[in-house]
Amino acid sequence: MAGMAGPAVESFLYLMRRAFDEGEHSFLRNLEGTTDHEWDALVPGQPFGRSIGHIAWHTAAGKHLYWDHAFGSKTLTGDYTGTGVHQPRRLLADVVAYAREWQARWLASVEAMTDADLAAPTTAHWGSVLSMRRVIAAMIEHDLYHAGEINHLRALLNGSDGPPG
Repeated sequence: MAGMAGPAVESFLYLMRRAFDEGEHSFLRNLEGTTDHEWDALVPGQPFGRSIGHIAWHTAAGKHLYWDHAFGSKTLTGDYTGTGVHQPRRLLADVVAYAREWQARWLASVEAMTDADLAAPTTAHWGSVLSMRRVIAAMIEHDLYHAGEINHLRALLNGSDGPPG
């Protein structure tokens, strides 16, 4: 995989940036202004008991995990995205820095691809063989999914989530 990025790769790069930090609904924009209370709080009745901090770590670690299987040594397992959330406790600034590091690696790796490379097979961390296109799309979707989850949890915590009127 090496060459000049074509229009399909350029489109993926654009969407990766929008989903991570450039779009109004991006992962990092939804973390902006998160208080220490919101970072650690659990919403009563929320399935799985995940705090904003837990979701943010899961999202950042997911970038590392998927990159490892798309471009790296394929050694990380899915357990990695749930480890070290509370012990050690991860701080917002540390999680954001970690996410930025792996976002940069993703961008550099995808920038080195050609449009033809998008059809190349790779192995997901659960063992399925997927196209590079599908794995890149999953990273974009993962950022946006968890950005929305973070936004919703914050709204529940600050009382702004409810029916209109």
